[in-house]
Amino acid sequence: DKHSLVYNAEIRIEIPTFYTPLFPLSSGMFFFYDGGKVWNKLSDFSMEHWNNSYGFGFYVAPGTKQYTLTATIAFTENDMVYSKVNLGFDF
Repeated sequence: DKHSLVYNAEIRIEIPTFYTPLFPLSSGMFFFYDGGKVWNKLSDFSMEHWNNSYGFGFYVAPGTKQYTLTATIAFTENDMVYSKVNLGFDF
């Protein structure tokens, strides 16, 4: 069995809604810092060596936030870069 612990902090900044002839268009940007740790046995847990990342992204929501399209860039402590395009927010 593996155990895990995850944390996330996020700030979202919404740009005022733009009204098109077909539907309102909400958009904005967000910044985040998150991390976590995985270990095998509960007795192996320590507060050292967490995996952390930080980044930013943009979102667009045509009509309703249910259909939000997000694009994210994340940077890790190991100088790796990840990108993701997603329908909706993870949290």
